[in-house]
Amino acid sequence: MKKKVLIITTAAVLLLTTVAFAAVDAGAAESVAAGFIPVGAKHLYTKTGSVEYAVQFIDESTNAHYEITVSRATGQIMELKMRIRGNPGSNTVVISEQQAKSILLKDHPTATIQSVKLETDNGYKRYHLDFSVGNTTKGNYEVNPETGVVIEKDVMY
Repeated sequence: MKKKVLIITTAAVLLLTTVAFAAVDAGAAESVAAGFIPVGAKHLYTKTGSVEYAVQFIDESTNAHYEITVSRATGQIMELKMRIRGNPGSNTVVISEQQAKSILLKDHPTATIQSVKLETDNGYKRYHLDFSVGNTTKGNYEVNPETGVVIEKDVMY
């Protein structure tokens, strides 16, 4: 009798877990992700993981590649990654650290900026900014010091 109860309980837990993880389908995840990218960006593909969808887009006008991770259980954004290919930074520094901070704060007005560094990678300079918003969101931006264009960002929600 105890074995039957255990088997039935285990089956019920597995069924509920499956239902919970199936709360959001790939199409819904793509719609959620599309709200975080520029209008006109093209959907490339969606990869299904055990607890998330990884939705890939490209904005061909800027060559920005996006990967948005969406929770299968809740439909909420877990992480946003963006990288502009072909823009490694610059040899020329035109904008200040304060201007780089302002660029980040346009996207995240309540952010606390932990650090700003002018780094050199393969001969190209870029500002690297680490930040957090409250206790739930953290991330970093890479900003071209000549143009002020965000060339890379990774935000975890």
